[in-house]
Amino acid sequence: MAGRALQLVAGIALVIGWHERLAALLLALFLIPATLAAHDFWAYHGPELQGQLANFLKNVAMFGGLIFVSFRLGPGTPTSQKKDTFQADSVMRSTRNLSTSGAPGRSLPV
Repeated sequence: MAGRALQLVAGIALVIGWHERLAALLLALFLIPATLAAHDFWAYHGPELQGQLANFLKNVAMFGGLIFVSFRLGPGTPTSQKKDTFQADSVMRSTRNLSTSGAPGRSLPV
């Protein structure tokens, strides 16, 4: 019962963006034992193995997405702001250098 409540609350929080990193992390941590208990593909043979393996790999993919949301750099972090400023500055610098070359029809460097 607690697992269903966690899934419901964390899922809604993730969708509406309220503490999305914590919600994604909680869902990812819940997904590990749930996947191992529900989709033990190694115990099956034949067509059942394929179905269990497909569901196991689906859960692994969801786990990867949740971990990405949990640990990504957001727009407000100092590292991402410095990186964005650096990229914009370097683009402006290279554009300025090319526009002052004065050679008409000259192609851009590859």
